[in-house]
Amino acid sequence: MLVKKLQGRRSMEKKERSKFLLQKNQMGVVKKKRRREREGEKKERDRRMNNSLQVPSPWEESPLLFSFAFGSTCFLTLFFSFLFSFLAFLEF
Repeated sequence: MLVKKLQGRRSMEKKERSKFLLQKNQMGVVKKKRRREREGEKKERDRRMNNSLQVPSPWEESPLLFSFAFGSTCFLTLFFSFLFSFLAFLEF
């Protein structure tokens, strides 16, 4: 009689233990899912932040501005070089 009670108790303990382990495993799976979701949200938020921080340069915005700046720089360089060479020529 006592042996049957102990065996019944052990089988109940085993059932409870397996039930507990199953619940624990399911909780672990849920925690992993939540962690993956949080990491995904964090990656998405970081990606959005990086995209918003990247400001396009004015040269990418309008190539016409770049061509104007480059052309005016070349023109001024040539203009002043000819001016100074002409002034140097007048000195002699």
